[in-house]
Amino acid sequence: MKKTDTYKIGVKKTSISEIGGGFDVSFYCSCGNKRTGTYLNRRDIPVVDACPDCGNDYFLENIPEDKRTAEPFFKVISKTSRGFEIERTNLSMIFHSEKEELEVIRPNMIRRLIFDYVDAHLICYRNGEVEYDSRGDSKASGCYSGKLEKTIEERYGDDELQRINSYFLRKMSTTDFFNEIGTESSKYFYSFIDEKLQSSWGRKDKKILFRLRSLLKEKEEYDWAQILSSAGFKCLQSYEEFHTYGTNRYGKTPAEIMGVPKFTVKYLLKIDNGISYSRGMNSQRSIRKVFKHGEMEANKLSELLQLADENNMLTEFISNLDTIQSVIKDEKYNLKRLMEYLISELPMYQGITSISEAVNLMRDYMKMSKQMSFDYEKYPRSLKKAHDIAMVNYRAFKNDLKQEDFFMATSAYKDLEDIKSRNKYVVIIPEKPEEVVQEGNSLHHCIASYLTRVQEGKTQILFMREKENLDKPLVSIEVKDGRVVQARGMSNRSVTLDEKEYLEKWAEKKGIAYA
Repeated sequence: MKKTDTYKIGVKKTSISEIGGGFDVSFYCSCGNKRTGTYLNRRDIPVVDACPDCGNDYFLENIPEDKRTAEPFFKVISKTSRGFEIERTNLSMIFHSEKEELEVIRPNMIRRLIFDYVDAHLICYRNGEVEYDSRGDSKASGCYSGKLEKTIEERYGDDELQRINSYFLRKMSTTDFFNEIGTESSKYFYSFIDEKLQSSWGRKDKKILFRLRSLLKEKEEYDWAQILSSAGFKCLQSYEEFHTYGTNRYGKTPAEIMGVPKFTVKYLLKIDNGISYSRGMNSQRSIRKVFKHGEMEANKLSELLQLADENNMLTEFISNLDTIQSVIKDEKYNLKRLMEYLISELPMYQGITSISEAVNLMRDYMKMSKQMSFDYEKYPRSLKKAHDIAMVNYRAFKNDLKQEDFFMATSAYKDLEDIKSRNKYVVIIPEKPEEVVQEGNSLHHCIASYLTRVQEGKTQILFMREKENLDKPLVSIEVKDGRVVQARGMSNRSVTLDEKEYLEKWAEKKGIAYA
């Protein structure tokens, strides 16, 4: 069956060449053009050779000569998001062998099918007369039996629809049919519905026209899918989990159906690709969650989505919207600054390319710091390091260390303290585990991980401070086996020359080695 917008056809005749061997191939077009070529081998004969006059590329082979024959044509008259109109026609023709001429007589047995989902109407015509009407209220035209008092449904019903179905879909698969009658958006609706009808409505609905009729009868169940499809959404199965994900099957707009603010629909549309089931589902759920419970104002959400879209990170951003909201909720972040940090600084300077990883690190880092009552950086220069250090300190913080045991351990090396130094620096001894945790958090290192070893007497921890600023951590010192093992400042930096000079004098005075 030929799909066409115009009725163009031709005949291809092949015969053995009388001169020189090979094959003579002639093309006879319905426009009157005739062409002949000679080919040495069959494999050289072109399968398609379009007519130079009218462009026709549909040529039949092996049709009977001097006898009327018919070829079916399929024509899409119109198609929209709400339905389609198609035509199926037999084109009658005769190839006259003596004249070597193709005569096209006329199109006959013209059937037209109109389907309108919004109006819930499926109607078929045969040569201009009603042949089937899904509403069952059209009177028969008399083209068959003249029983004008009965409706089309009463007269023909399933049998008639079966015959029409066979006529329209002869030599055409269901998939091909949907591809032909579907627009760029509606083909996803038809595909979704076709799958549903196959699985839920039994053997009768294996035929496409029966499925379309059943769809109209169950129209209220699938209006939501048609509305989303018309808006451009492809992965309709993502929005079918009504009870779980809050989809409103009786909504009249995409926003009402998905339960999201109207301004977010365009962003959800951008990440819907017709392939990923989870994309649409998770995105819809994320937006609904932060908006439904009043966790994020509409103008703030709109700004965030716009920024994410501008940076081509919309999909990942929406999927992590809930976590991002929890970060914003705890601290009043400047949105543009936050997005710059997540989208630009972290990938470029810290190698963290995943928004999911970034916001989870930020959230956990802030959460642990707050629970320890410690200050934290909003935008750490090394987020991963800051998070890991906070985690070590947090574990130490949560560890059930006995105050008395720790005090006894540090009191054993109280003589190493240098609180009365005449230098601008002093060395003090921690008396509580929390002081060590605070030290590690302030200087962004993992000194808190040494708490257990201090308590067990395996190592000694001391703090170096400026005499005029005793409450501000400066350098952490570890002494083990009578020597300074390490001395580190902010972010594990080495000591300055000035600090080193003091530590060397202090170590010499206390009788410990400094290397």
